[in-house]
Amino acid sequence: MGRPVHVVTGATSGMGLFLASALAEGGALVVAGARRPEAADALRARVPLGRLAVLPLDLLDPASVAAFAGAVRTLPGAASGIDALVCNAGLQVPGAPVLTPDGMDETFAANVFGHVLLVGLLMPALAPGAAVVTLGSGTHDPRNRLARLFGFRGGAFASVEALATGSGMAKGSDRYAAAKLCCILYAHAMARRHEGECLRFHAFDPGLMPGTGLARERPAPVRFAWHYILPAMRALVPGVSSPEKSARALAGHLLSGWGGRPSGAYVEFTGRPAPAAALATDDARADAMMAGLGRLAAARGWSLATNGAATPAG
Repeated sequence: MGRPVHVVTGATSGMGLFLASALAEGGALVVAGARRPEAADALRARVPLGRLAVLPLDLLDPASVAAFAGAVRTLPGAASGIDALVCNAGLQVPGAPVLTPDGMDETFAANVFGHVLLVGLLMPALAPGAAVVTLGSGTHDPRNRLARLFGFRGGAFASVEALATGSGMAKGSDRYAAAKLCCILYAHAMARRHEGECLRFHAFDPGLMPGTGLARERPAPVRFAWHYILPAMRALVPGVSSPEKSARALAGHLLSGWGGRPSGAYVEFTGRPAPAAALATDDARADAMMAGLGRLAAARGWSLATNGAATPAG
């Protein structure tokens, strides 16, 4: 049996950077997707030579996602299968929706659709017992007081198609919260579709992590508070973490088999079950979302099977 192989998106900064380092400590091969592999100096500095493969990946471009998946599957180290796929990359675009060349809202494309397509394309390469992890967020829950302090009203959407274009959602915070709701719903839906199989699907809430690049598109005062004021409050405010702390927690879950929790579990950085809004575990909403994702994929030349596997249409 070869060494473990972990695929991580968004591994060049923030929590993904620390996660890649933690996973590589045990000798695993970490395959990182990066929009600019040539700029992954921090990642290469933290992960030992021979334990890292950095490949180009732009989650806003389905062709790039497909090329990345194909490259991962041909890596010599991945021949025995992928042990974990962590859909860590994220994007929050404030203000009006910004659309990709094929007409998809960038927030939805980066947080949801790009990862759904990637999971589908890599599904044949997942090893028995492999874990697929999506990143949730307390912003999806309208009851989350900390999220509300930052202007998040909870995740809700009329349809996947409407969310995919940002229709009726002028506030970037609303689109982000709805996208994170989709990430949790996706893990829930896929766990049901693969019940009784060896594959595991989980959602992970890293908590509020000030200092990361998530606020890079926010106004200057918000960026200043995010990078210099909020990090000093981590020990005082429940629900606030750091990229390194959350990465260590997620690595621990991956390496320990999620502490015996069932597939579909939503866990936070403290190790406890993450609070979830009722919509996040609603079977009917999850099924409707999966059907909508299938239609979006078909419109872009991909067939999304009931079990989430993706293949070229036709």
